[in-house]
Amino acid sequence: MDSTLKYRIVGATVLLSLAVIFIPMILDGSGQESVTKIDMKMPPEPTLVFSDELDSQVKTPAPEHTSSGKETKISPPDADPVNNVVPEVVVSADTKSELLGWVVQVGAFGERQKAVAMQKQLVDAGFDALVEVGSNKGKDYFRVKVGPVISQDEATKIRDNLRKKMKLEAAFVTRHPRTAG
Repeated sequence: MDSTLKYRIVGATVLLSLAVIFIPMILDGSGQESVTKIDMKMPPEPTLVFSDELDSQVKTPAPEHTSSGKETKISPPDADPVNNVVPEVVVSADTKSELLGWVVQVGAFGERQKAVAMQKQLVDAGFDALVEVGSNKGKDYFRVKVGPVISQDEATKIRDNLRKKMKLEAAFVTRHPRTAG
């Protein structure tokens, strides 16, 4: 028998056997993953209404302001909320104690630059520091404080940590915001 005829017969046999194996798999779908269909009820798509008329329909009442007879100062000229230099806040003496927090005052300066430099040292050391700006008899002062925190015990721990880590022996715990009187 001729060798090319042998190759043709072997090739035809291989193709026929492959066809016998794979054609039934393709036709009955047994080679594919089964898909499970779940019937779910979906809510209808919401309708969105965009209108400028809604703004005029919603009326919010203006907040009621109580006058204590004192004129409040908005903020000293050196206040800078972006850099955590904030105006001093004083609340009335009858404010509930649970509304007040505690801070550790670490210094008071007549120059803003010195207070900001100390604040930067405290922030670099990992403390949450702020500079509080106030004025007395026409002269501005800058208090450097760490906090505020809710409990006096927590403020005491911060004070002890400041004395140990930063050698600030003059640090003391005080209420925040300050109460008048």
